[in-house]
This record gives sequence, C-alpha cells and structure tokens, in this order.
Amino acid sequence: MTTIPGSKPIMLVNGVPIYPQEERTTPVTEAEVEQLALTLTGSAQSAHAWMDRPNVTLRGQTPREAVRAGQGQRAVGILQAF
Repeated sequence: MTTIPGSKPIMLVNGVPIYPQEERTTPVTEAEVEQLALTLTGSAQSAHAWMDRPNVTLRGQTPREAVRAGQGQRAVGILQAF
C-alpha cells in the first residue's frame, strides 16, 4: 500500500501514525499483513497468532489462508477497522 502524498495521519496506534492508503493493484503479501498486525498489537507473538487464528469475518479462514487465496485486502480491512 502507498501512503497518499501530503496526507495527515488518520490515527495513532501504539504511538505510530497510520496514514490513509491508496488502493493498490498488486496482491497484499503475508509479510505486509503480519507487519500491520505487529504494528497494531505491538507484539510479534500476538501478530503471528492472529495470522493463524480462524476469523469469522474471513468465513472461517485464517488471515494467512486469506492472503494465500488472494483475499489479503480483506485481512487488512479487519486490521484497519481497529
């Protein structure tokens, strides 16, 4: 995801500014989703656990499975909702 040039942060998460993102045309990677989860949780262990926990919003898939199935943006959307 690319930050929109000249944009202001929309929120702070654990002291880290989160900026609005432009829509992208390439698939989201596992590493990107896990990094966002790490930013939000502040814990590598929590981020990794979230990636491997079935999620009802993803119809029972884990975020990792969703990314591998080309649905990574849905996992990102869940994280951005926090």
